This record gives sequence, C-alpha cells and structure tokens, in this order.
Amino acid sequence: MNHASKFYTRLTVAAAIVLLFVSAISQSYSATRSWRGYTSTAWATASNWKEGAVPTSTDDVVFDSAAINQPSITTGFPFSLNSITVSVDSIVMSMSSGATATDSISLTASTGLTISASSKLVLRTPAKTGGNGILVVVNGGGITGTLRLADRSRLQPRGSSTAITFNSGGLCIDSLSTGNPFGNRGTTGNTVVFSSGSTIRRHNINANAFALTAPSSVIVLSHGSTYDTWNASGGSFSGRTYGNFNVHTGINFNTSALGDSMTIDSLTIESGAQM
Repeated sequence: MNHASKFYTRLTVAAAIVLLFVSAISQSYSATRSWRGYTSTAWATASNWKEGAVPTSTDDVVFDSAAINQPSITTGFPFSLNSITVSVDSIVMSMSSGATATDSISLTASTGLTISASSKLVLRTPAKTGGNGILVVVNGGGITGTLRLADRSRLQPRGSSTAITFNSGGLCIDSLSTGNPFGNRGTTGNTVVFSSGSTIRRHNINANAFALTAPSSVIVLSHGSTYDTWNASGGSFSGRTYGNFNVHTGINFNTSALGDSMTIDSLTIESGAQM
C-alpha cells in the first residue's frame, strides 16, 4: 500500500469516527419542539410543530405562543418526553376517548413540567370511555401559573424522592369527576407541595387529593397555602392539616365531612357560603 492509499485510509477512518461522535452527541441532547397547530389538532403531525418535527423521547416540548389549534393526542401511548414548558396564556392537551390505564406520558427531566406565571395548562379527556384520562408522570415540576386537571386526567410524581411544587401564585384547579388528581399508581406521600401563596381549588365531591389514609397525604399544604372548596363536602377532612381553608360563595358546606379533627391556619367563609 503506497503512502497516498495509507493516508486515504486513515482519513476515512478518522471521518467515520467524527461522524459517530457527532451522532452520539446529537442523540444525547434534547431538541426543542414548539407547538403551533398550524394545520390541525393532531400531535403526531409534523406540520403542526414550528420545527416541522414531532417530539421524540429526548425532546423538550414548549408551548410559548398562542396555538391555531389545541393539541390532541390520539395514538402512540405510552410515550416519553424530556419536558413540557408552558409560557402562554392557555393550552389544552386532550387525549382521545377510549383511554386505557397505559395511556400515559412520562416526563424524564428532573424538572419535567414547568408552568410560568400567568400561563395555564389544561389536561383533559373529552370522553371518559374506558374510565381513564391522561396520566402525566414526572420526576419533578415547578408551577407558578395554573394547572387544571379535568375529567379524569392526572399528574403523578414518579417516586418518593421527587416533588411537584406549586410556587407562590400557583393554582391547581381540580375538576376531576372522580379519583386522586395526583395519580393512582402507587403514589407516595408528601410528593405534591403547595407552597405559601399557592392554591388548590377543589370542585368535585368524588375526587380525593389526599389519596392516602390520614394523617398521611400525597399533598402537603404549607402554611400560607389555600385549600379552596367549591363543593359541599369534597371528601374526608378528618386528621388533615391545612394552611388556609376557604369555603367558596354559594357552597353549603357539610360540616359532618370534617370528622373528628382538622388543623388549619385560618378559616374563611365567603359571602353566600354556609357551614
């Protein structure tokens, strides 16, 4: 083999190594996928994304602009994303009817869900066929805006070492028809934290945000947080610890639901409410 051939061989090998290296780097970093809904509501249609590509398991999904169409997820469950960030007035993620227990989205980043102040994310299942909704499983999350869980959709922390934190100004609107808004697959205690200045608003009597037997609880209601009840009972309150407890206007609150005891920082009964 002459010198030119040896040089060419070495150059080819070096180029192959560089290509493998670049490929490995590109696969290890996530890309940003920004929803626009240009052509339809279909999540799996590339033309609905600003970058012209459907998100993969390593990608960061961003809702940062008013959508022409709201996203609807109908196939491909279960699937993973790196993270979801919401920094727009309102986005509604819907899952089609016929949802099953395996219809879930897993967010793998350490802070998998971020909702900025003045922003709102709604998770909902338009039809409750199958009795399940979107289950979004996260390693952690920081919410300063609004999260609304509708129909039978749920947000679940992955394990006991991770937490979803509602920061000051954060609001969780629980309008589920039934069940625990923060998961139903082995959810552990003290993994959803409502910090001072945040609020959980409860709409339905059949839903249970605590999930575990008192005094254990999935949610932690810190001093200065608010539990805002918009229904006549809202589940078992006995043995629970609250920050501020608020009975909303027009609600005739059933005091028998309080059980033996509960601990609160303050109690507010709005005008037109009764206890």
